[in-house]
Amino acid sequence: MKKNYYNINQIDVHKFIYFLAITSFIIIIFNTYNFVLERSPNQYSDWLINYQGGFVRRGLAGEFLFQLHKLSNIPLDSLVLVFISLLYLIFYFYFFKLIKIIKFNFINLLVFLSPLSFLYPIMEQKISGRKDILFLASIFLVLHFLKNFDFKKQKYFLFVVFIITILTHSGFIFYTPYLITIFILFNIKRDYKELFSELIWIGVFLFLILLLILKYSSITPDSIVMICKSIENFLPNCGKQDYIASLGWSLTYEKNLVSTLWTRDGYQYFYILAFILAFSPLAYLLNSSKFTYKKIKKISPLFFFSFLILFTLPVYFIGADFGRYMFWSYLSSIIIFFFFAKNKVIKVGYKNKNLNFIMVVVIFLYCFTWTIPHCCNNNFKFIYKKPVQNLIEIVN
Repeated sequence: MKKNYYNINQIDVHKFIYFLAITSFIIIIFNTYNFVLERSPNQYSDWLINYQGGFVRRGLAGEFLFQLHKLSNIPLDSLVLVFISLLYLIFYFYFFKLIKIIKFNFINLLVFLSPLSFLYPIMEQKISGRKDILFLASIFLVLHFLKNFDFKKQKYFLFVVFIITILTHSGFIFYTPYLITIFILFNIKRDYKELFSELIWIGVFLFLILLLILKYSSITPDSIVMICKSIENFLPNCGKQDYIASLGWSLTYEKNLVSTLWTRDGYQYFYILAFILAFSPLAYLLNSSKFTYKKIKKISPLFFFSFLILFTLPVYFIGADFGRYMFWSYLSSIIIFFFFAKNKVIKVGYKNKNLNFIMVVVIFLYCFTWTIPHCCNNNFKFIYKKPVQNLIEIVN
C-alpha cells in the first residue's frame, strides 16, 4: 500500500519556526518583566550580585549594572530588565540567521524543536530571565566575530568572553569547551603545533580563573549585608532565601545540598532518562554526519560533541538545576553543529525531505507535549496539564 508523503515546503517550515521564535521571544521578555516586577529571589536577585561587599563569584554583571545605576541614576531594576532584554535580542538576532540557513527535514525538526531547544524557557517558565542567556548569546557572538581577529589575537577575544561569562556565573567555566570548539573548528586547517600552542594559553588562562573562583567561592555574612545595603531599594528582602544568600555557602555545603537531592527516589535515573530522550534525535543526526576536513575526518561528530558534555559533568555535582545544565549543553551543541554544517566543516548525513502523517504526529508529540523540569523534580512536565485541569474545573 502506498504511503502518503508530504513534501516539506521549506518556506512554510521556516515561517513556522520564525513564528515560534518570535512568540518565544515575546513570552520570555514578558516573563522576565514579571520576575523583575515581583523582585523574584531566583530570576531577579542573581543579577544584583555585585562587588560592594568585596570580590565574589557571580558578581561581574551585577557590579557593571550597579555602577551604571550610580552614574546614570537609572533605577537598577530597569537596567536589569534592559540588559537581559538586550542579551535576548542579540541571541534571537543571530538565531534567526541560523534558522535561515537550515534545510529542515524530519530529524532536523526533531532536533531543532526538542524540549531542550530554544522553546525550553517558555515550556519551563522559571528559566526565563536567568543568566543562561549570557552564555548562549556569547556562543553566537564568538561564532560571528572570532574569525574577524588575527589567529594569534583570537585567544584574547576569548579571554574577554571567558571573564564576562564565568565571573557572572561560575558554572559557565565547565561550558567553555563549547567556545574553545568554535576556535578549533575555525582554525582546523592550521598546523597542529601552532593550534596546540594557542590552546595551552587558553587552558592556562581558564585554570587561573578557576583558582580565582575557588578562592572566592563564598563570602562572610558581613559582606552579604554590605551587598544587600547597596541594593536595598531594589531588593527589600535581600539575603533571605535568594541567590545573594547563597553567596555564603561553601563548596562543601553546596555539594551536600545536591547530595540530599540525589537521595530522592529515582532523581538521578529520571534525569538520565530525560537526557537520553531529549538528546536522542541530536545523537542520531551527529552519528549520521561527519567532519569534512582530513585532520578530523575519522572523528565522529557524535563522539566529539559527547566529549564536550563530559566536561560539564562537574557542574551536576555542585549544583541542582540539572534541566538547565542540559539545556545549556543542548542549545550550544545545535547552534555550533548547524553553523559549521552550513560552513561545510560538517557534512550532514540525513537528507530525507518528505514527511508522512506518522512523522508529523511524532514531531508534535515529541516537541510540543512535554518538557523537563529545570530542577528538583523527578517527573516529566506535561505542558497541557494546567489548561486541561482548568477546563475540567470549568466544565464541573
